[in-house]
Amino acid sequence: MSESGSGEPVDSSASNDKEFSCDDCSKTYTTHGGLIYHVRNTDCGSITCPECGIYFPTKDGVKTHYGTVHDGSLVTETAECVYCGCEFSHDPEYTAGKYCSAECCKQHRAKKRTVKTCPICEEEFEVFPAIEDTRKFCSEDCYSVYSSRVQQGKKNHNWKGGTEIYYGPNWNQQKAKARERDGHTCQRCGVQESNLYRALDVHHIRPLRVFKEKYDEPTWYELANDLDNLVSLCASCHHKWEGIPLRPDTR
Repeated sequence: MSESGSGEPVDSSASNDKEFSCDDCSKTYTTHGGLIYHVRNTDCGSITCPECGIYFPTKDGVKTHYGTVHDGSLVTETAECVYCGCEFSHDPEYTAGKYCSAECCKQHRAKKRTVKTCPICEEEFEVFPAIEDTRKFCSEDCYSVYSSRVQQGKKNHNWKGGTEIYYGPNWNQQKAKARERDGHTCQRCGVQESNLYRALDVHHIRPLRVFKEKYDEPTWYELANDLDNLVSLCASCHHKWEGIPLRPDTR
């Protein structure tokens, strides 16, 4: 015979085979909820307040009561703060006993930070020792710059071949002249080449294919790579103006 969740005895043989027993009075229950109800509403398994003798079903209950009513703590373990050195009490079930306060924890962690130099912008930044080996860049922007450098073309894990576009034998000379003419400045947004991690793109105002379709060599690349058909743009502006047969307004 066992008790139900409300405390009434029930025939355990007519219920599940699994039983939940009270360690103090040996009463059994068919559900875990019944056992919890029994412990919380009787003296079985309770924790008594050492000051006034009131019993509580959980450790947290008696700790809360003792701190509120008796203005004290039931914690008996003491430790030395690793930052300021003062002795303090702590609950070993919830804290490791390293810091006496959140402020000491914050100050100690800040003090232990390692100073590193970002390989992209060469600026110094602080990093916690726990991530010192994995944190290499000061920001997401610098990491993006690094990724674009090392993951271009065949270095990218998504590389599937690609095609080589032939711009003609005078292309390298003409694009250098175009950048020089434009003052190494994007003709759309005005960003200076010196502020970028790469050279400015040189964009064909009228697409290269138009000249390849209409003219034979060397006429097609002489016309396509004429300075009047070229304009210097940053990568972002180049993407926006691809396919537009106009020259951007110079800012």
